[in-house]
Amino acid sequence: MLMVLGASHHDLELTQLDRLTGDPDLLSRGLAELTAVDESPVAGVVVVSTCNRLEIYVDALRFHDAIDDSINTWAATRTVRQCVDALIAAGVPAAEVAVDRSLGSHPSLVDRGYFETVDHSVTGSHAMATVPFRFLSTDQPWITRAAPVLGEHNIEVLHELGFTDDEISALRAAKVIGDLPANL
Repeated sequence: MLMVLGASHHDLELTQLDRLTGDPDLLSRGLAELTAVDESPVAGVVVVSTCNRLEIYVDALRFHDAIDDSINTWAATRTVRQCVDALIAAGVPAAEVAVDRSLGSHPSLVDRGYFETVDHSVTGSHAMATVPFRFLSTDQPWITRAAPVLGEHNIEVLHELGFTDDEISALRAAKVIGDLPANL
């Protein structure tokens, strides 16, 4: 995980910034020692120091889980909308990511015909996403049938390949083909 620590003359008085940067050689030696330690949580460090800014880029190896835990704890008590609003208020670009299954009733997408109703033998009738464009020359549905279930077309395909009913039965008995996953 890349972490960035930074300060500039916009954040601090130049005297304060000078104290942070101090002796650049001392800062570089200290950061080099940090990365040289066995089991160091830091893989590498890059320091950018100019007369009016300091940036330290840290490639942190072990902070990922702790950061994830902190974010999860913070977000657990908020709705998605509250999280987005709080991040935006803090100056962090944020937006809700819409999951495809929740978009089936979105008025704009329904209006544009982005979803078509499919009747499936296992999952029932539900909205399915189609292509995100339309041809002016046709208003025919894009989805002409539901996805097949496991083994649904075995017999037709094997007959087309020249297999007899007895050979297909032998394949089924040997569990070469079937309509359930193996070991169920």
